[in-house]
Amino acid sequence: MKNLLKNNRSMIIIDLFLFMVLVLAILAMVVNKPVDAAPGIQTPPPYANASTDQWADRRAYDGSDRLLYVGECLPQYQNQGNTEKWRIKKYYYDGATTRITSIIWADHVATFSKAWNSRTTYTY
Repeated sequence: MKNLLKNNRSMIIIDLFLFMVLVLAILAMVVNKPVDAAPGIQTPPPYANASTDQWADRRAYDGSDRLLYVGECLPQYQNQGNTEKWRIKKYYYDGATTRITSIIWADHVATFSKAWNSRTTYTY
């Protein structure tokens, strides 16, 4: 009987420990900066008088008026299409339909290191 009580106490202690770890992990996510959903994807660096989740964008469409490219940059670079301060993604569609099948970053990276005017030259 003593062994059974000892095993139950051990299990309770382990369960409490795991619960505390879970609570601490949740608190860390709420209190601290959110964890990146996908490693390698950058948010724009901070700039004066604006939050880091705001940026300018440009869009390009194909002959069927479907969205083809979206470029994002900090607002101060929005009129500088040759500046390598953009991140660009390309949309792929299912044949002639409007159903998007994939969205791929230029050169397969989501860093702010591309030029909008060179968007057609990158690998997607």
